[in-house]
Amino acid sequence: MTRRQKFLTMKERKKIIFLSSQTIWTGVQRYIADLATSLSAEKYDVIVIGSDDPQNSAFWSTLKQRGIKTIAISNLKFHPDFWSDFSAYRKIKDVFLNEKPDVVHLGDFKTSILGALAAHRAHVPKVIYTPHGWIFSENLSGLKKWWYLKLEKFFAQYKNTIICSSYKEQEESVKFKIKKLEYLPVIYNGIKFVPLENSGNASEKYELYEILKKKYDLSIDFQMNIIVGLMSNFYPPKGVGYFVELAKIISAKFPSLKFVMIGDGPTKKQVERLIDQYNLKDKVFLTGFIDQGERFLRAFDFFILPSLQDGLPYAILEAMASKKPIIATKVGALPEILSDKKSAMLVESGDATALANAIETLLKDPALVQIIKNGAFDRFTDELTLKTMVEKTVAEYEK
Repeated sequence: MTRRQKFLTMKERKKIIFLSSQTIWTGVQRYIADLATSLSAEKYDVIVIGSDDPQNSAFWSTLKQRGIKTIAISNLKFHPDFWSDFSAYRKIKDVFLNEKPDVVHLGDFKTSILGALAAHRAHVPKVIYTPHGWIFSENLSGLKKWWYLKLEKFFAQYKNTIICSSYKEQEESVKFKIKKLEYLPVIYNGIKFVPLENSGNASEKYELYEILKKKYDLSIDFQMNIIVGLMSNFYPPKGVGYFVELAKIISAKFPSLKFVMIGDGPTKKQVERLIDQYNLKDKVFLTGFIDQGERFLRAFDFFILPSLQDGLPYAILEAMASKKPIIATKVGALPEILSDKKSAMLVESGDATALANAIETLLKDPALVQIIKNGAFDRFTDELTLKTMVEKTVAEYEK
């Protein structure tokens, strides 16, 4: 601890506790890790609470390497389980009572309930919640949507501020009377700005080739092909099956294209079945989960985001920062931060043919590729950096 840190009294320094129930590396985990490791050590004491699930190792490793205090809670699970949830709630409340945080920042739907209730019972002065897209907006049954909305509305009373990741999310919050507008700031996700080198993407393509060669019988020509890529968790709202569909459609016209999917999740088996069904084993390749896999976006010649429902995914920000031509669906914050044919090719969700047509347009129009690459990069540097996100979030802590 520095002399300045010792000089500051406990009253001057704020204690921030972040809370997440996610058990694999997701956008929520990255959001929390980025915020926790970016706050000033002179002004804030930071603690992160999360699940003790073994799959959470990448999350804990990232935090511990940066010296962040972590608390792993047993029975903290993302999916509903009454007895596990009750046990996790009591443990979270005990942490709040012992640590006496000034601010608790909740990162997902489960912790928006358990964490908000625990913070209320422990008399935490300020509770902030970032939903990263409302769960009731997902493709669920009518009864589930109704129930999740009721829970969000009820527990919103225990939150001082709900940070929306898009104006669409803010509009939904007002429409469904979750919180008044003045307590719903919009703060876009952001990533660290690293100036691009002029070395192209040859080294990343070779490294990606080496990873895939261990799993597939690839020739060295793989590095010479145009690579259409996706990086995503394999969950139903991410629409990753449409990536395989578009590969089938566009390969008929451009057989030399290769398709790479970085990620993992519960819909992986479905994706593998589609690849077999369409006889695309020599076209579509799956890497599985790769820690810090965003570096491989530089190996892609085109980046695809086929989401059916989303907030502001980090993969889009990485693609913008890497100056990759983006083909994405009009979901979440994407129509707010990207403009069709100016910074991306935007299509309706659930339409593989539209995605394939957008790729074909870009393959035939190099000038348009350059326009959308530069447009996306300029938009990123204007407002979507980690520095901007942290500054705006800290302002909410200090209100």
